Amino acid sequence: MLNRLLPVTLAALLIESVAAATVPWHESLCLADRGYWPQRVAVILSNNSTDPVAGEPVEIQVPGLAAARIESLRVCRADGVELLFDVRDAQGHSKRTGQLSADDRLILPAECAPGSSTTLFVYAGNEQAWAVPDFLASGSVNGGLPPGSAKLRVSVGDVERLHLTAAQAPRHKPGRDWRNWAEVRVRNFSEQPASSALVRVNLRMALSRLPGVPLDSPARVASGDGVELPAYVLGQGADLLFAAAVPPHAERLFQLGFCQGVKPAATAAHTDYERLLASSANLAPNGSFESGHDAPDLWLKPATGGARQLTAGFSSDARFGKRSLELTIGENAQADWLGWNSPELPVKPGATYLLSGWLKAVGLRSWATLHAHFHDAQGALAKSGAMVSTQPSVSGDSDWVNSRGFFQAPPDAVSVRLHLTMNTQGTLRHDGLVLCEVVDGQVALVHAATGEVRADGLQVWEVNPLVKVFPDTPPQLQARKVSVELARNEFEPFQLALRGPFGEAGRVDISVSPLTNTAGIALPPVTVERVGFVPVDCPSAYYSIAVPDWCRKVPRGAAATDGWAGWWPDPLAPGSSVDIPPNQTQPVWFTVHAPKLASPGQYHAAVSLRLGGGKAVTIPLTVRVLPFTLPDQGRLQVIFDFRFGPGGPLGSGADSRQDWRRWMRFIAEHRLGIDGIRPAPRFTCQDGKVTMDAAEFDEAARFCFDELGMNVAYTPQFFYLFGWAYPPKNLFGLEPFTPEWVSAFKQACQLFTDHVRAKGWHDRFVYYISDEPHFQHEFVVEQMKKLCALIHEVDPKIPVYSSTWRHCAAWDDALDLWGVGQYGCFPVAELVRLQSAGKQMWFTCDGQMATDTPFLATERLLPYYCFKYGVRGFEFWGLAWWTYNPWQVGWHQFIRQSDDGKRYYWVRYPDGDGFLAYPGKPVGVEGPVSTIRLEQVREGLEDYEAMALLAELAGKAKQAGRPAAAAERALKMARELVAIPNAGGLRSTEILPNPDRIPAIRKAVNAALVELVGE
Repeated sequence: MLNRLLPVTLAALLIESVAAATVPWHESLCLADRGYWPQRVAVILSNNSTDPVAGEPVEIQVPGLAAARIESLRVCRADGVELLFDVRDAQGHSKRTGQLSADDRLILPAECAPGSSTTLFVYAGNEQAWAVPDFLASGSVNGGLPPGSAKLRVSVGDVERLHLTAAQAPRHKPGRDWRNWAEVRVRNFSEQPASSALVRVNLRMALSRLPGVPLDSPARVASGDGVELPAYVLGQGADLLFAAAVPPHAERLFQLGFCQGVKPAATAAHTDYERLLASSANLAPNGSFESGHDAPDLWLKPATGGARQLTAGFSSDARFGKRSLELTIGENAQADWLGWNSPELPVKPGATYLLSGWLKAVGLRSWATLHAHFHDAQGALAKSGAMVSTQPSVSGDSDWVNSRGFFQAPPDAVSVRLHLTMNTQGTLRHDGLVLCEVVDGQVALVHAATGEVRADGLQVWEVNPLVKVFPDTPPQLQARKVSVELARNEFEPFQLALRGPFGEAGRVDISVSPLTNTAGIALPPVTVERVGFVPVDCPSAYYSIAVPDWCRKVPRGAAATDGWAGWWPDPLAPGSSVDIPPNQTQPVWFTVHAPKLASPGQYHAAVSLRLGGGKAVTIPLTVRVLPFTLPDQGRLQVIFDFRFGPGGPLGSGADSRQDWRRWMRFIAEHRLGIDGIRPAPRFTCQDGKVTMDAAEFDEAARFCFDELGMNVAYTPQFFYLFGWAYPPKNLFGLEPFTPEWVSAFKQACQLFTDHVRAKGWHDRFVYYISDEPHFQHEFVVEQMKKLCALIHEVDPKIPVYSSTWRHCAAWDDALDLWGVGQYGCFPVAELVRLQSAGKQMWFTCDGQMATDTPFLATERLLPYYCFKYGVRGFEFWGLAWWTYNPWQVGWHQFIRQSDDGKRYYWVRYPDGDGFLAYPGKPVGVEGPVSTIRLEQVREGLEDYEAMALLAELAGKAKQAGRPAAAAERALKMARELVAIPNAGGLRSTEILPNPDRIPAIRKAVNAALVELVGE
């Protein structure tokens, strides 16, 4: 509240010229959207008291920034740490958009030690910046300063301005073999030429705009003068590094070319990495570990032997050269952080560094990766962002994996130490360590050789629905026709991308004529939806941060996805009419449905797209309905939890029975089960006797199971007993494992089991006992065993499930159903062994289906993993867990979290994690609307049904002595599509480098099915 602030008006200010030029320009403020800040004002806070000032709000006016967009305002300390702020007009009302007025007031949190001064900076003028979603609130500070307080003196400086010499268009066009190319912008904010650092370009960002160009297409870089520059490519279509000289306070454009149709040498990526490893840009000492006898030169070897059962040395299993580092910790050793350490390596405060290396795991019980610790001039850990780690990690058994990350050195850092350590049992090998300084190169423009760029008219082209279309995706070959095939009782999408005449905006009206066959019989109308775009501020990861409440929580650390900051396609909104901005592309999603009783054969329609009052573009649509039917009730058990996050329902309409039914119908239409039937049974306990009221529960269960056909649900939340490193919960106020608690629990469990068995629903339930139990704690191991034993005493037939991710041998006889990671953290050999012993497996998918991945890979592939490895199903922790309005903000808030209820920390989940549906009211829909991610989940489940049916029919054909060669070939293709271990769900371009393989496989499966069932 304003009366709690220290009022600092112009009349009361001591105006002075603040000499802030010695503080470098802050170039990495949040939500820049490829722009930069040309203006700033320094604010000096002087604490004249003997008490510290920590987060108290201070009110100032900055008339020099009047007319700046409020969305462009940022506030940070001199060390670059950003702060929350508020903007209020003269009447005291909060102001979030529009222009800053001279009499508007900024409220800033003050931090100042006793008897000292500190400087804050207010930045403005970035016309491309996105608005920040979080502002300073009175509840986030420590009470504020009383009016008239003399505790602080506040001085506001003059406006400083930064002008970068603009880049000129390259004077030379790329070479003839550069059929697809992009412009890359590099900026230098310093007063020194930028020449020592390598420029980093996210190749996936450029290649995602070029459908049909393979990820491993050779990439080259040239200066604006056409001189080709040495470059290093890391991974398939991942990152490209090149050396470039950029003058002070300037930006320059470079050309990035892709040689389509030219296959790289099989060893190209390996050779590029070897060149980088041996280059002068690599700051890591002896990064190939080839120098040294008993230990690598310049590295500190860990103490071996002892109770830790540790051995450390070299292995002839090398990724580069003749040897790698090997570290083994015995199976029974107590986990501890052990491994190799580098000497202190000098770094530049605020500079960005690439840390990269290769890892191989053999029987790792948990995970391992590369680590680095930044230190200050006194040798202590830097105050913030000191400890960083690379992605991805390895666990279980893995082949050589490149793990890397880009990190900004903290403002007080002068050195970094590299740690090749792990905190688990098993064997870990390291090779090819690289540390180098980098600066970001922005992909500014993409040119596609295959595009039909027309002066007028609407451009329409078809894109594989597994491939995401972006606003700056350039035009491709014009669509002439669209063909779709699907089984009865199946949905099948196709995707068209639209772009208007050059430089013009317009509205496109879209319609699809009835799909009819020669007999005049029609299929249901084709659904037309607009693919919406949401902003993403940075690539996904689990980001954790420790800053005071009044600081802005900005993600720092290695990205886990193969994505980038920008606008990402995700939600589906009604799309019979779409607006197309100038020179931008708009994807449109079409869904065809064939009911169970549809007649097989060809159906025809026309897609009509009319821009403004112009001539319609008409595209013939042919749909082939195949002569087999997918079952209503799926063979896989798949649960997506139905819950809302701290962002609230946001018009989702889940607060009434009618609205809940809308959501359940939506979930069932996507072949999913539900985490819990609501309302749950009500249990009461009086004088040691438990009773259950299930009347409302029965009504909801009948709707979900009997009417909608859901095949699985968790037992009610009452029976969920613990998560992470928490103890079991109290029941009826009774302490866990007391005789009274055990008796009440077993009574409740028996009541529920008997009830659902009598209703015929017993086989639909899975007993979810614990979420991600931390089995590195012995008490967690023991409590799981005791709880499972109690459940089995009551009902040995309802499977007890826990999302363990990894294997805990002590639970082999306790758990019936294991939730394991699909990327290899649970060794396949253990999976097979437990399946052979009668145990069942699900894949658990937390953090595996983010918005910011170029392909819809994990969503579609999960059923393929199930099919190949005999896994019963999969589960995901959220369907509608929004922390912001998802239509406006595509990332999550930082939330407070604790593993054990004792130590709390700030964490941000991956972008889109926990929700694959959006509230429909913002786009005029009652209930939920889907996403392209959720639609591909259903596509994958339908693929599974077709593959399972084919395997069944092929088996019967072989028993009858009939040929099934086509079926065997198709199923072999499906199984070869996926493998464990793999790069993980957040790296779509690595687990599915060629998205066209999936429609080709499904086409082969369909053809084999038609051959077996007949037309």
